[in-house]
Amino acid sequence: MSRMFSRVRVFLLVGLGMGASWAAQSWAAQNSATQTNSAQSAFASIEQVKAPTDIHSAFTVSPSKAKGNFDPPLTLNKVKLSLNKSALEKEFLLQGAFIPQPAAAMGNGIKSRVVAFRQRDGKLYMLEATQGHSVTTDLPQNLILAEMPIVEETDTSITFDFNKGMSNLFFMGDWSAHDLDGADYDEGSRFSSVKVNSSFIESAEMTANNHLVIRQIAQLLLPYGVENFNLPVEVKYYLSPYNPSADFKPVESIKYDRTGYFEVAGQLTQQGTVKTYASKFNLNKPIVYAVSSNTPAEFKQAVKDGILYWNTVAGRTIVEAIDAPEGVVAPDINYNVIQWVPYDQAGFAYADAQMDPRTGEILHAQVYLTSAFAYLGVERAKALYLFKNDDKKSTRPSVGLKGLSQAGMCDFDSTEAIARSFSTVMAVAGDDAKYLRLAQDYVRQVTAHEVLHTAGLRHNFAGSLSASYPL
Repeated sequence: MSRMFSRVRVFLLVGLGMGASWAAQSWAAQNSATQTNSAQSAFASIEQVKAPTDIHSAFTVSPSKAKGNFDPPLTLNKVKLSLNKSALEKEFLLQGAFIPQPAAAMGNGIKSRVVAFRQRDGKLYMLEATQGHSVTTDLPQNLILAEMPIVEETDTSITFDFNKGMSNLFFMGDWSAHDLDGADYDEGSRFSSVKVNSSFIESAEMTANNHLVIRQIAQLLLPYGVENFNLPVEVKYYLSPYNPSADFKPVESIKYDRTGYFEVAGQLTQQGTVKTYASKFNLNKPIVYAVSSNTPAEFKQAVKDGILYWNTVAGRTIVEAIDAPEGVVAPDINYNVIQWVPYDQAGFAYADAQMDPRTGEILHAQVYLTSAFAYLGVERAKALYLFKNDDKKSTRPSVGLKGLSQAGMCDFDSTEAIARSFSTVMAVAGDDAKYLRLAQDYVRQVTAHEVLHTAGLRHNFAGSLSASYPL
């Protein structure tokens, strides 16, 4: 349950001028008690900074112009991005996923932010809204995230270099827990970044669900002892008009008695206190989970059983299970993916989610379910059993930098449990069918466990042997 990196308590606020107005408007969105539209969330942007409802009205994606006399012509980025000038100084939701590439490309969400774009002196700047980062609107405040070169400009649009602008990766995760991470506002962790050594934009596309999805292929230059470590990664960025759900009721996370929720990062108030909201799905409609297409046929129904188990517990339909379309893999902005990972020696599963940073509403989530549970027959079961009882026990892939890991807020390690089950079953004459049934039960159990985490719930406290919270 640790953040990707240790905190770095260094942060710089840079003033570009004319920032106080947007800061005040950003604050007004939460603090105004005179919302005129009852169907609008109290956390929504006020009209002056509200982004166009259709992402196509704000951004344009087109093929890059090829350079050089080559066959085929060469270009660094496959696409170019343009921003409509009418969308300047408007609030968008920026989300993202950090996906290390070695071993198995499994990722985690990076902190969601409400951002706006500002043009100054041939550059396009991306700034974060000050709401939640400020105790007063009396002082001008600007929170710069990126500086993007402008490569073309017309009377109505700005074409900018997103890849060069995103030359630093902000790595704070989206899930938080104030009892573990601290309840204070820590500017170091919120704005800590790592240098992108080299990168290019692999793709950018508009989705049917009103998102701009940008895939950046990159190499991070990281310190590793007395040397440097070059980590290949993929970073997915998602941009959409910021529009919080009008029917979602944010829940302030105050104390943990018997159960608790994961949270979004705490927000500073004008009283100087920190307000923290629980991360929760909007249960006004069922949560739909998509089972990845690479899930083996012998286990697909077991995965769905694990998802649908929570309908039995709730006594109503709160979750649904579908087959993910071919080619859809986690993380995906359009689906809550249960991703099967063919990785027998991994021995773990974990959940991840991304939220509205102001309200805590979970917007999309995923579970990475490795194939360590999928022992289909006696011989494979024995091979896995021997591996898990070897001195070199299974571990999740490590990128080698202290504090940087792929661990989510729950990392379900199955190693010991599976080893115990193997030893029990092997003590009697077993056949392939018995091993398959046992493996399917493990898949059901782990899926159910991780699905509930994607709904925001942490481990129970009073009833958990892994915690010492008093009754």
